[in-house]
Amino acid sequence: MYNNLIYFILVLLVFTTYQPAKELLLPGWAGLVLGLALFAAYQGLARAWFRRLRQNVTGPMGVKSGSLQYYRLQTSLSILALVLYTVDIYFLGFKEIILSIPLVGRSSALTGLAGLLVFAVYMAILWGEAFAAYSVIYPSRLNRPRFVWSQFRFNLPIILPWLLLSLAADLIGLLPWAGLKKQLESPAGEIGFFVVFMAVLVVFFPALIRPLWGLNPLPSGPQRRAIEDFCRRHGFRVREIMLWPLYEGEGLTAGVMGLVRRWRFLLITPGLLKILDQDELTAVIGHEFGHIKRHHLLFYVFFFLGYLVLAYSFFDLHIYLLLASDWAMDLLLPDQGGPGTLWSILLTAPAVILMIVYFRYIFGVFMRNFERQADLFAYRLTGTIKGLVGSLEKIAFYSGQNRTVPSWHHFSVAQRVEYLVKAERNPSLVKGHDRKVRVMIAAYCLGLVLVAWAGVHVHRSGLSEGINRQMAVNLLEAEIRRHPERALAHRLLGDVYIQAGETDQAVAAYERAVQLAPDDAETLNNLAWALATKQGASAEEKARALDLAFRAASLKPSHYILDTLAEALYVNGRPEEALEVINQALSLAQTPQDRNYLARQKAKFEAAVDPSGPSSEP
Repeated sequence: MYNNLIYFILVLLVFTTYQPAKELLLPGWAGLVLGLALFAAYQGLARAWFRRLRQNVTGPMGVKSGSLQYYRLQTSLSILALVLYTVDIYFLGFKEIILSIPLVGRSSALTGLAGLLVFAVYMAILWGEAFAAYSVIYPSRLNRPRFVWSQFRFNLPIILPWLLLSLAADLIGLLPWAGLKKQLESPAGEIGFFVVFMAVLVVFFPALIRPLWGLNPLPSGPQRRAIEDFCRRHGFRVREIMLWPLYEGEGLTAGVMGLVRRWRFLLITPGLLKILDQDELTAVIGHEFGHIKRHHLLFYVFFFLGYLVLAYSFFDLHIYLLLASDWAMDLLLPDQGGPGTLWSILLTAPAVILMIVYFRYIFGVFMRNFERQADLFAYRLTGTIKGLVGSLEKIAFYSGQNRTVPSWHHFSVAQRVEYLVKAERNPSLVKGHDRKVRVMIAAYCLGLVLVAWAGVHVHRSGLSEGINRQMAVNLLEAEIRRHPERALAHRLLGDVYIQAGETDQAVAAYERAVQLAPDDAETLNNLAWALATKQGASAEEKARALDLAFRAASLKPSHYILDTLAEALYVNGRPEEALEVINQALSLAQTPQDRNYLARQKAKFEAAVDPSGPSSEP
């Protein structure tokens, strides 16, 4: 589940950070055909690899070795699926296709869910083909469809928080109260909303998971009584002890969910109950409550929030480094279609690397040490290592795990048993490890506070904005000196100036770009916008803006160019015509942000046509 958590976060990162290109590399139908071909090629490769693994398992490799190879193959194919998904989004136009679907493109939740479904197809193919080897390595009553469904069901909670947050964001966009909506859409409002949302979700998340995983109370009997007696003796309280039908009950694991005691559930799979005796079962329960007593679940939530702090703090630094890099600008500037796909890649790649390093390695170190701390807690609680060691060895044996191979989030069974044996001989290791974990958490919190302080300081001081803008100006001017005939460099320089509010410099840069590329719709549009929105623009400048906007719209009647034409008509005293054009722009807009902006423009034009009617700030 932890691996899939990283995969799905990466998928969301790839999908949400990609800005649709102004011009698709391929026609929509061609991208769709190639995408389907990628699905077929991926299925053929997965089938061949898992069939070969199945043959090896039934031959000289053996089931024990096959288990390790099975998970390695799953990991390799999952990474390949992520790569192919990135190709679908960045190069084959899948996001553009999704945005063009009626209703879907109007909702950030539905748009993101559709993007996730593309990756879910790859995972369904992977799990479907993996079953051939799984059924040999792990004796199972499952058939292929039930196996694939059990995988999806197990991973549904990964996307649930994101889906609920996206739905909440869509609802905010529908709020009729402009003042409240503006506050919630501000940076402080977004942060406050996110914190409140996460706090509510953390409390009630276990109740949401219950129907997704099909959790039901453990029936009365000796095992339930033993667990209840153990919890009562040691002061552990949970709302309910639940049977967790993981992989149709064949999974071998236990867990605890819920930071708030009223909504805390203890989960145990039927498969685990079958193989453990009473001492082993109570030791496992003690391990799970070790996570609660040592506040590991709370730290996991805090750790996820920490990633947002890091991403916020390093984003401007990343932009600065990009703008300071000649090779990055050399890659960007020749892209005559504009900074779409290429710029998205340059922005996304470091964020992906940061996320992988943060979760896979830093988080992994904490998780391994938390597991060890929970092991030691169970040892101290029961007074012996026999129950926990027995449960670990049985889980490794019956699940087909290689007891000597660790994962990135767990020490190997052999390492865990060895450390428990050392702790039994030298009990001071227990306090020593607790002290080590406290130092690790303190160091992490100190580092996070310093990073957060630096990020907030840079943002509040305006240093990042000023540095980025000046670096962009310097680099673009250097590019223009090297290639004065490159129209796109002049246009991008104008874009930097217009964002900084330096309209005169922007107009001068756009004029040079128009001289070099008189039929480029983007350049004509940007110059028209600069002239139309310029403070104190003369009548001649307004008239020129209208002429440029008409030319741009005739070349490329997209929603943002039609918006410029409507603005030019408006400033030239022709609001009725502006209203007609903005309605055309609204019919072409795809994202909620574009439609909201164009709706405000429409309200402004309507107020000019009928001053007595309702109006809205632009």
